[in-house]
Amino acid sequence: MLTGIIALTAINALLWLALQIPGVDFQANFLANLLSDSIVAIFFGIWLIKFTELIKKPNLRIVVKQNGQYGNRIVATKNGDQLKFIFTVAIHNTGNKTVKAGEGYWHLYFPGAAEVFNLGATAQIVDQNHIRDTVALPIFPKSFLDVGPEFRGVIKFSPQDKDKQFEVRYFLDTDYGRFPKAAKVDQKTGFVLYENMGVIPIT
Repeated sequence: MLTGIIALTAINALLWLALQIPGVDFQANFLANLLSDSIVAIFFGIWLIKFTELIKKPNLRIVVKQNGQYGNRIVATKNGDQLKFIFTVAIHNTGNKTVKAGEGYWHLYFPGAAEVFNLGATAQIVDQNHIRDTVALPIFPKSFLDVGPEFRGVIKFSPQDKDKQFEVRYFLDTDYGRFPKAAKVDQKTGFVLYENMGVIPIT
């Protein structure tokens, strides 16, 4: 905006100088047209910049990091009636707008059968299987931000649950809305509906 005002002032000064010189009707008309076109171009440029900023949006999801690689599922080791896992999580921004530090919270929900260690190492424990924390650093477009501690845990299952699909659920609450977009708040309880949260399967 400031650059546009400076440019407009400079053009006005040039036009005023030209009009002070006798016999320069052609130059004056040329500069008048230039001024008119420049005003339109400057204000269009300002509008375009502001419009572009308005349509930029982040798109966030939580992914798993194991063995130095990001993925969409937790790979566990099966040992008899137990599933053991070690992983960390990250927030992946696939959108085109930066989420600044402090502009939201991330939430993780572990299955009730899971015993997870290090839950409160670098995050807030809400209850036995639910942790949350603030977005402490910027999440730039098309980038990852590692968050939380290293989770080490075990799921003990009964014979009837040997084929059950266990999973970790998540959502993010930010200044730009909730992610995933399907996450809705139950108007009676004030909690996000579990079935609409993001899903990270444990395999």
